[in-house]
Amino acid sequence: MVSPFRHAKEQALGGALPISDEDKFHAVLAHALGAILAFVSCGFILALAAPFVVRLLYRGNNPFVFFHLNQSFWYQLAVIGVLLGIAFVFLLLSVVTCGVGSLLFYLLPLISLALGTLYPLYVAYRAYQGEWEFYPIIGEKVLDQERPLIRP
Repeated sequence: MVSPFRHAKEQALGGALPISDEDKFHAVLAHALGAILAFVSCGFILALAAPFVVRLLYRGNNPFVFFHLNQSFWYQLAVIGVLLGIAFVFLLLSVVTCGVGSLLFYLLPLISLALGTLYPLYVAYRAYQGEWEFYPIIGEKVLDQERPLIRP
């Protein structure tokens, strides 16, 4: 069975699935709002709400928008996992080095800024252009989902 997003992408590339400005706006909003909330909350839980807020605002059913909503959610969830993993490693380094490793803990906001904020803004820009831009690893997984989390 072909996933709905892969099928929609093939239709869009063939010109059979038009993407309106409203669709582009909501796709951009999913990533940009996620980036803003990730910045405000230093990359944690608040950013996960962005795709669901956009879903409440969006009244259409274009798969392009739903692809970006799902991709935004799964990317922000992955960022949270990576940041928790990094925080755990920094904590271990701090314990092993009697506090010297805690200096590395100050890098966490910078990593959060890069992962949770800057890259989603780039993907938002590409979505504004009507592109099916992918996050590394996450994008292909979302494209192949047979039952996406956020659906029309």
